[in-house]
Amino acid sequence: VHAKHKASRKEVAIKVFEKASVQKNPHLMPSIRTERSILRSFEACPSIVSLWGAFHDAECLYLVMECVNGGDLQMLIREGLLSETANQEWWRNSCVPHYALQLLHAVEFLHRNKIIHMDLKPQNVLITEKGRIQLADFGSAVRMLDGQENDSQHKEAGHPTILGATVDFASPEVLRGTDVSKLTYSADFWSLGCIFHALMMGESPFHAASDALALQSIMDYSNGNTALFPSNDESHRKLPGSWKKLIMGMLHPQPTKRIGVVSADESSISSSSIGSLIPGYETVDLEAEPPLLPPEPDWVRAV
Repeated sequence: VHAKHKASRKEVAIKVFEKASVQKNPHLMPSIRTERSILRSFEACPSIVSLWGAFHDAECLYLVMECVNGGDLQMLIREGLLSETANQEWWRNSCVPHYALQLLHAVEFLHRNKIIHMDLKPQNVLITEKGRIQLADFGSAVRMLDGQENDSQHKEAGHPTILGATVDFASPEVLRGTDVSKLTYSADFWSLGCIFHALMMGESPFHAASDALALQSIMDYSNGNTALFPSNDESHRKLPGSWKKLIMGMLHPQPTKRIGVVSADESSISSSSIGSLIPGYETVDLEAEPPLLPPEPDWVRAV
């Protein structure tokens, strides 16, 4: 809900959960607690949406967050790549490196703080009106705990797997229902590979007419039955070799061999090396205004 705080007049976004729905779906309460806990942990981080408060009444639970007025990365992709007026070459050469580098830095921050997002997709990457990325929707996130099982909150209701992940961008191990305690940072690198493909081509490489077909495509690829970029697929010929190499590295069927991963439980990306993964990174100045700012969403209006 897009709202305004009465005392300060600041715009906010309120995430609302009906208690009746939570009671019918026991896995929702651990998810809500996880999101609140993680957002409270990173209130001062510019790459994560800020939580301003949490409360409840007789009917609902509420998470009150800052209002991010630039929409999300999916909206930006439509504007920069898929609209009738889009300059696709300019978008791919000038805009994609800027937003991809921001996104990679944001995910690196999470991993340094032992958080796996688990549901990275363009709709969960919010954009401020100044073109700055903020990650949102941490209901599926997992904390990596030293010497312990990962994030026991996901097990409270007897659900050992991540729920709600979007098929197009979810890793094979998540879709197979791998136990939370065995999931690693590599799941996020898979999702990043899919998002980078969407930045360049408009959609995940596994996008299909239905979730069932997308799931089958991911499983076939992860089992070695199909190529990620078929040689007879005209659309993928537009993808530069440098991006294709990066994306294929992040989408390696074996989690421990994906680009960015050292071992089953470590992320190798560091502040000094993170930028060199992105083609064209040397031209990016993250302190400068992005080449393309997001369009104003339809819902941005006086409250």
